[in-house]
Amino acid sequence: MRQAMQKLGCRREDTVVIGDRMDTDIRAGVETGLSTVLLLSGVTALEDVMHFGFRPHFIAKGLFQVANDLERYIDRLPANTEQLAVSSTSPSSSS
Repeated sequence: MRQAMQKLGCRREDTVVIGDRMDTDIRAGVETGLSTVLLLSGVTALEDVMHFGFRPHFIAKGLFQVANDLERYIDRLPANTEQLAVSSTSPSSSS
């Protein structure tokens, strides 16, 4: 992650890891100190999240919801937060 961010010229505070797997995508983001969004449209279900010792910063039903709510996620996310927020927005379709 750090190497990719360096190559792309991205700063940690401007980078978000979006993924559908707690054990790979979200873990990599958390371990790197990046903001994370878990998509429930893939491998990990909402009830699985509590079985992990770490949490995504946000949970979305699918990529469509993230695209619609991205500014709201970023505005609500303080640096190095450990919060878990489940968005209440219901997109008309999941990605």
